[in-house]
Amino acid sequence: MPEVTEALLSAVMARVLPVDASMRSAASAARIGLSTVSIPGKEHRVRLLADGLAYIESLAARKWERGFLDCSEAEQDSVLRLVENTPHPTVQQFWRLVIKLTLVGAFASQKHGR
Repeated sequence: MPEVTEALLSAVMARVLPVDASMRSAASAARIGLSTVSIPGKEHRVRLLADGLAYIESLAARKWERGFLDCSEAEQDSVLRLVENTPHPTVQQFWRLVIKLTLVGAFASQKHGR
């Protein structure tokens, strides 16, 4: 995935589960999460993730007239609440994937990178 997408995923993951000193950084968690969707047979997850992140960007632009990365934490949270409460099945599938990747990335074994 392009670096911008990794940065966006990292920002989203940091809002889903803010990290503390005992946890892996959101950027590291995003890299680990991306590695789990990039395995053979899971290519559809890469597309779902890319489309979902584009949706987040479009919501931020509509609501705050700037990209998600340029929004304050409170503004980012409001965008993510919109995603979380969107009843569309594909959006919900994306949101579940983000939650899963956040948890896997944050709590995966240390041997997979920090």
